[in-house]
Amino acid sequence: MKDVNVNAADRLLGDYNHFVYPTVYFDGGYRVDCGSASVPVAEAKYIESIDSCGQRPAPALDVTVLVSWFGDATMHIEVSVENEADSTYRGYLRAFVMEIISTMGWNDTYGNPYSHTFLTLAFEENIWLAAGVERH
Repeated sequence: MKDVNVNAADRLLGDYNHFVYPTVYFDGGYRVDCGSASVPVAEAKYIESIDSCGQRPAPALDVTVLVSWFGDATMHIEVSVENEADSTYRGYLRAFVMEIISTMGWNDTYGNPYSHTFLTLAFEENIWLAAGVERH
């Protein structure tokens, strides 16, 4: 899809060393599955990657996302993050705008519309939260 979406191309080339299709990035690139011999092989790899990511320790953050859809591709996105840990959290906050089924006419090699299509980032920023602090 990076060949038709400049935002996707920037993300793949800027954040990841993308080189083969299909490539699936789990947990921000903690696990990366490249290529596959078949759907069952890919499914087994993806389940293993999801399980591996789910076993990682996670920061004690409470994240709330509110989206108001105004129609005509216009929305308002609010995110609040509360650090429930006993220590400072430093990390990234990214809000992705995606479609369940592409309305942009982007099709896979079989002519089917892409699913879970990345359109753009609503915002991307570094965050720093002291213990017990909430940020909107």
